[in-house]
Amino acid sequence: AAQATVSPYVRTLLAQINQYRQDNGLTPLVLDPALSRAARTHSFSMFQQKRLSHLRFNERFQQTNSRLCVENIGRGATNPRKQFDNWRRSGAHDQNLLVEEIRRAGIAEVGGFVTFFACQ
Repeated sequence: AAQATVSPYVRTLLAQINQYRQDNGLTPLVLDPALSRAARTHSFSMFQQKRLSHLRFNERFQQTNSRLCVENIGRGATNPRKQFDNWRRSGAHDQNLLVEEIRRAGIAEVGGFVTFFACQ
């Protein structure tokens, strides 16, 4: 039932990330409702401020009770494939997509501002 509320943008971006992970011998990620909420809240706040930031990452991280979380952000890529390619081409963002230990993810796009927040 949760899948029904997932936007095509999020579904496509997650599928690309998971294909990339599987191509590299890694476990695919599952969408997590709490992480999705955190990602949505962060995308919305970036949208309101009209700028990219990792503001409050530590707060988001602590709320997960996880030992490890990573976060990618982006703006302006109205197409999820373009956003994925942008991350692939950027060293640190690319590494975040391939962290072996992460299992759960939240992805959100609000007004062109994208957040990928994934944890162990």
